[in-house]
Amino acid sequence: MSHDFPQNSPAPTPSRANYGFVLFLAMSSGFIAYCCWAVDMDNVMLSKLGITYLPQIYWAVALPVHFLVTLALIGFVIYPGLNLMCNRDLDEQQEFPDIAPLYGPTSVPPLSNLPMVEVSKTLYL
Repeated sequence: MSHDFPQNSPAPTPSRANYGFVLFLAMSSGFIAYCCWAVDMDNVMLSKLGITYLPQIYWAVALPVHFLVTLALIGFVIYPGLNLMCNRDLDEQQEFPDIAPLYGPTSVPPLSNLPMVEVSKTLYL
């Protein structure tokens, strides 16, 4: 059965299914090995299998904590910081405001015609 999907399509393909299944098996077996190492405090079960050299049990707790702290740092600090760096300054004029509409002295102009710096100062300062 041949599919004519574009090369960069996110549609499921047989090769993606194979890679996903292999990744699932690798992650499942890695998690089971991690749990065996973390639960076996005295290395009794693993020494019977011939595995005698293992890291300290401290790393069974430290590695997930380091991973979660790194993930939180990336998610809450680095990623928003990169997004803010990609934006332009608030006082740069990217759009020319429409000066054609005339409003009465008591009417409120739409937000799109207000300068962004003025809106930010009013809302956040």
